[in-house]
Amino acid sequence: MILALAFVSAYAGSFQALGQAPAADFDADAVCVKSQEDADRSRVDIYVKVPFTNLGFNASPQGFVARYRIDADISEIEDDGTLGNKLESPVWDRTVRVPNHAETTQNDRFDLTTHSLMLAPGDYLVELSLQDESSGDAFVRELPIHVRDFNRAVGISDLLVLEDYDAERNVILPSVSNRLGADRLGFSLMYEVYLDRPQSIRISRQVFQTASTISDDAEATPPVTNEMLYVDGDMTHVESSRSQHIVTIPIANFQLGQYVVRVVVEDAAGNRLDEAEERFTVDWKGLAEHIEDIDAAISQLVYIAKPKEMRHIREGRSVGEQLSRFLDFWKRRDPTPATRRNERMEEYYYRVAHANERFGTLVDGWKTDRGHVVVMFGEPDYVESHPYNFNVEPYEIWYYYRIGKRFIFVDRTGLGDYEILIPIWDERTRIR
Repeated sequence: MILALAFVSAYAGSFQALGQAPAADFDADAVCVKSQEDADRSRVDIYVKVPFTNLGFNASPQGFVARYRIDADISEIEDDGTLGNKLESPVWDRTVRVPNHAETTQNDRFDLTTHSLMLAPGDYLVELSLQDESSGDAFVRELPIHVRDFNRAVGISDLLVLEDYDAERNVILPSVSNRLGADRLGFSLMYEVYLDRPQSIRISRQVFQTASTISDDAEATPPVTNEMLYVDGDMTHVESSRSQHIVTIPIANFQLGQYVVRVVVEDAAGNRLDEAEERFTVDWKGLAEHIEDIDAAISQLVYIAKPKEMRHIREGRSVGEQLSRFLDFWKRRDPTPATRRNERMEEYYYRVAHANERFGTLVDGWKTDRGHVVVMFGEPDYVESHPYNFNVEPYEIWYYYRIGKRFIFVDRTGLGDYEILIPIWDERTRIR
């Protein structure tokens, strides 16, 4: 696309990551557009986003440097779904420099690159292999690509979800992961429209939620529901044979879950000429790195939810229904229902994440006695620690002056597995 190369130097490293890092440890996406040089092939722009935390940085006179290589093996997909001929294997090397070590460990820093290919219409599988030069670590991601045929009177490119768009500087930042925070009011969507002659057309944008169902097939693509959550469009007269469009899609009232945005091009009589669609996910606001999935989030409610409330949420017939019931649970506890944030929910899951990080060993930290107390009451006001005492097991006393409670934990094994003292002889030591 016209702006596709403008994002690298302007935004690389300044984006706040919104989703949990995938198993492949880097994100990749592909966008197909009409080629300006070859009528028989289309241009495919491959975007790759690599977190700094997955790269090995070495000290240098210019700061800290990381180097990695990406190999892209491209194979045709036959009509029966099997892999056919391997077409090409482009390779690109990257060097990343930062001024200080602190930046190499920040979760919101990444390297963002693009690489363009020329492919004939059809289906392909691109296997992206990332090799880190310093650590020797290798990560692989498979990226299926459908290359569309633009040799038609009217056509539309693939859709590109943007994380940010600076209209004044004409600079874009592709989302790549297509995971958007639930705190956003909307996001920008970019696409191109191709015409063989000037004419009036209607371009409409539609958003549907996917029918999220519990399935044993983790690779299955959720179907799209028939309920249209958002639609807009207008008739416009287009003179150019290639026009670029960047529009805003509102998501302020969307629940957590997966969605499809579809752009449809019609003539003045309402006949559909072409369409393109892209999937995106609305994720936890500020909680994406702490909440891995809905099942875990429901299980972690055990300290504050009644058994019948837990059963009600779990008995949802689909992931979407479970999410809806889960959010209803927290909506009833929202201290500021007039605002879009639920501070109580955020605080609870931040405490869970902190307990996991601090007390997790063979079990999740939130399941330990100390983790239980942290989730319920937050950090103590004062900790009296006795790790080494002759003839006395290590113990800690946690004081919560603001609520008039204290908790005593004893390490009976000597391995750091502190358990709350039982029997509880002091009412201030009760968790609930």
